[in-house]
Amino acid sequence: MNRIFTILILAVLVSSVFSISAAYAAAPNTPLNLHQDGDSTTTTIPLVWSAPVGGAVPDDYRIEGALEDPSTNPPTFGSFIQLVILTPVLL
Repeated sequence: MNRIFTILILAVLVSSVFSISAAYAAAPNTPLNLHQDGDSTTTTIPLVWSAPVGGAVPDDYRIEGALEDPSTNPPTFGSFIQLVILTPVLL
């Protein structure tokens, strides 16, 4: 009986430690209304979006891109690289 009680107390302590640390892992929600705004060229694609509602405030927005390899079926992509890092303006 005493061992079961000790195991239950340990389980509660471990559970409470992990549930507290999860509160610090909040992530921003997905940006809203992402779409192309204007004509694209061979080197640019104008994008616009709205800040996410709820979740943590984003530190920045990172736009990544990868080249498509059309010789494979289905087409695959190479490694993604960061193209742009934008810092949001907080109002």
